[in-house]
This record gives sequence, C-alpha cells and structure tokens, in this order.
Amino acid sequence: MMLIITLRTVLYLFIMVLIMVCPAIDLELYKAEIISLFHEDYSTAHITSIIEA
Repeated sequence: MMLIITLRTVLYLFIMVLIMVCPAIDLELYKAEIISLFHEDYSTAHITSIIEA
C-alpha cells in the first residue's frame, strides 16, 4: 500500500512539473486517466500500464 501511495505521489509531482515546464503539451487526452489514478485504488500493475502507454 505504501508503494502505491509513493508511486501516486511521484507521478502527481511529475505531471505537475510537466504541466509547468511544457504547457503546450495537451494532457486533455489523458485527463480522465490522470484524475481516476488519484481517486481510485489501483494496483501497481495498472499504474505501470498507464505510465508505459
């Protein structure tokens, strides 16, 4: 459980930095996935599949 929380935190920070550094990148396509990632209890495998996609 702690690993999933840590992965969520790291991914959240990465997304925030990405938005600040490259505002031209359209994350609208991934908006639903990003929101659901932080509101649902996903397994590490699901998080990894989102990152690899």
